[in-house]
Order: sequence, then structure tokens, then C-alpha cells
Amino acid sequence: MIVVFFFVIEIPQVYVYPQTIIYSNQWNITLTCVGMAGIPRPLLIWRRQNSLNPIEQSSKIQSQNGILTIMMATKDDDGIQILHTHINFLVFYRFLRVYWK
Repeated sequence: MIVVFFFVIEIPQVYVYPQTIIYSNQWNITLTCVGMAGIPRPLLIWRRQNSLNPIEQSSKIQSQNGILTIMMATKDDDGIQILHTHINFLVFYRFLRVYWK
């Protein structure tokens, strides 16, 4: 029998900015998450509200190192973006609202 223990030595501090974005048609939107500290380092995953899957990369949407960029945003991009911060079995959430103007 193998026993594995996971320890969280330091809870991550996660900052997301801006908290809210109001945009018009064809704007580029960038949501930035910065994971400060945390041992082990947290895994940052973006997803849209009401979706169980992470946001997929495309020519329109890029997600890398906690930065989510939506190129040429349209009304369909209106909604809540959720950032999942994973550290071992712990998950922390941050919610950001993107408003169509």
C-alpha cells in the first residue's frame, strides 16, 4: 500500500484585475490574474459561468499564465468569467463580470 500526503505550506494570494469590464463591440479585453506566493504554486484556470470546461484557446481567446484575452469581443462574450486557483486538492474562486455596453 502506498500512502501519499499533500501539504499546502502557504495559501496563495490571488489578485484579479480589473474586477469588472464594460466594453463595446470589437474591443480587446484582458483579464489578469496574479498568483502571489503559495507553496506549491497554484494552477490558474479560466472558465465561463455555467461551463464545467476550461476556456479553450482559439484565435479569439487566449489564456496563458493567468491572463485571459478576448480578441474583438462581441455581445456573446458578455457574462461572468471564473478563475479557478488550484493548489493540491484546494480550489479557490474569483469571479469577474464582463458587461456589454
